[in-house]
Amino acid sequence: MQGSLKNVFTKKNGNVTEINMLLTAMLSKAVLTAFPMILSTRENGAAYAFYPIIDMFNYTVCAFLDGDKYYYLDASYPYLGFGKLDASCYNGHARILNQNVEPRGFFADSLKEKKMTTVMIATDDNGHLKATWKQTPTYFESCLLREKIKQKGEDAYFKDAAKLFTGEVSLRNGKIGNLKEMEQPLQIEYEFDAQDDPKADVLYFSPMFSEAYKYNPFKSADRAYPVEMPYATDESLIMAIVVPEGYEADELPKSVRVNYGEDDGFFEYLVANTGASIQMRCRIKMNRATFEPDEYNDLRSFYEVIVKKQAEQIVLKKKK
Repeated sequence: MQGSLKNVFTKKNGNVTEINMLLTAMLSKAVLTAFPMILSTRENGAAYAFYPIIDMFNYTVCAFLDGDKYYYLDASYPYLGFGKLDASCYNGHARILNQNVEPRGFFADSLKEKKMTTVMIATDDNGHLKATWKQTPTYFESCLLREKIKQKGEDAYFKDAAKLFTGEVSLRNGKIGNLKEMEQPLQIEYEFDAQDDPKADVLYFSPMFSEAYKYNPFKSADRAYPVEMPYATDESLIMAIVVPEGYEADELPKSVRVNYGEDDGFFEYLVANTGASIQMRCRIKMNRATFEPDEYNDLRSFYEVIVKKQAEQIVLKKKK
């Protein structure tokens, strides 16, 4: 540390170690049990559990003990809720600096992040196709968005969100919930026009909208090192279209389900057409975040299926 904790408190400025050491001292002053905990972030590489060397650790957080349960706190990251650490801290071995120098393990496979998006499309009173978008991002996405919204404001967020769509899209009636509930993911909602020309003979929809994988994240043909994702994921998108009067489905993606491994994950893309409406559900669930090099080809092929499927369109045409 560069200075005393008193200076950090007075100047309200310090590095990660100083801020979290101050938090530990303040909890101890309040007659609560807290200790510093050192770890190595992903950018720094892994620390060896059986032969820990102090130079391998580059990050300090606070371990707060309540009864027989530890809560891990990082006061240097203002948008993390109570008991939350950034995903970069989940990099294996850590040590609580108490009398026993207790070891702890933080692994990406233990982080389970969920994301849910629903898109409802229907014709308004004037015959225009309108879409209502509701999304619950992952917790860590929500942390990043809170920081961005504080810096630039909600209007800037919705302008940037509109740029993720194909073509000129204007978002309306935007709402962001849970902005101040740091332990909860955000709740995002807005409306937009689903078609530039709702009276055209043929209407095209990309059911995934801005949530589609545009390219395979695993580009290399071969890989010699393990794959380390930030966390295990469970991403779902549900889309429903009330078919406009006078139209019918001309082309629909076929339903498909692809498993990854025996129980390591799956991709499903389910489509149902009742004539009056079309429903689609897309879900990608990966039960772990780390994969060995010999699993790389299967993982790459798995995501190739996802990219191709999510690029398919729904086509409506006027009835003859």
